[in-house]
Amino acid sequence: WVVRVAGTVAIARYLRLFEENPVALIEQDWTGVAKGAAELGFDDTEALRRHLRAHPDRAADLAHRAIYTRANRAAAELAGVSDPSQMLGPFPRERVNESSLEAMIEQIIAVCEERVRFEIAYETLDYAGDPMWVEIRWIRPPPMGAAKGIIVTAIRDITEDVEAREAREELIRAKDEFIASVSHELRTPLTAVVGLAGELEYAFESIPEQERGELISLISSQSREMASIVEDLLVAARADIGQISIVPEETSLAANIDDVVREFGWSDSIDRPLGSLRVTADPVRLRQILRNLIANAHRYGGEERRITGSRTGEIVEIEIRDSGPGLSDDERERIFEPYARAHSRPGITASVGLGLAVSRRLARLMNGDLVYEYDAAASE
Repeated sequence: WVVRVAGTVAIARYLRLFEENPVALIEQDWTGVAKGAAELGFDDTEALRRHLRAHPDRAADLAHRAIYTRANRAAAELAGVSDPSQMLGPFPRERVNESSLEAMIEQIIAVCEERVRFEIAYETLDYAGDPMWVEIRWIRPPPMGAAKGIIVTAIRDITEDVEAREAREELIRAKDEFIASVSHELRTPLTAVVGLAGELEYAFESIPEQERGELISLISSQSREMASIVEDLLVAARADIGQISIVPEETSLAANIDDVVREFGWSDSIDRPLGSLRVTADPVRLRQILRNLIANAHRYGGEERRITGSRTGEIVEIEIRDSGPGLSDDERERIFEPYARAHSRPGITASVGLGLAVSRRLARLMNGDLVYEYDAAASE
């Protein structure tokens, strides 16, 4: 009698802790899973593992034999259902998908090996069908120790942790690519500048005047390319610590555009009505934005290019259009992220993946914005 009372008290305490626990808890009966696995007739669990990997439908059938016997409020909230009772019953077969199959197989193996503890992290679906990452840890609780198939699983949503880790890894990868790209892109014009300047220094008198002028022009052009890269790097660095300097003043839009397009030979691509438009902006930063956008169109755009401008009330809109191929939907915002590049064309100077991110940041600091729009008709 004393032993029976003590056991009843222990179970009552276990149930109270289970229900009131802030951690998502599920009690499951895997007896049918262990029995079904044994019926497959494999002598060792490694052979069973290989068999289930080769036959995912059988793994799903075994998982369906797991019975959810109890769930607490925290588990219901995590699963996205209003009441824990909605989670009870056989494990839904359809929830064994490609992303969760391996984790389910490992749980089946752990049950067959009668492990006391098990843990794993994997991607699955909640009850609404939305993807989520979970970390599960289960044990065989002492009050239920006589029933080998009973386990209690603690579940933690680690979706944000996984996304943050993936974002960090992507940032590290992008920065590594960026450093390699900057090294290459700076070396290309620098090599030209050093080589051409050396030629002028040591053979100035023997070089025809026209050819000297061409060499000086090339040095000037390559120097501007390097200056643009360095300026983008400086803006990106200052943006991280909030120290970008903006000095707005009233300035001619056409004059600023003319200063930039001369570098690219785009003078015939400017609509003349731009000459009447004046804006309040930092001229240096405005030209930096224009230079990045025109350089981008120059490298990746098609043969047809045009710069247009219009005013609507207090808003002046500048369009830099080209007939190049458009971007996919997922690339249209990604191109504005630091170190991101939608195109990969080796040997193209200054394509370091900062220009558009820097340009958008500068535009917004001057109470404007920078967006990408695709006109399918213009790319035909």
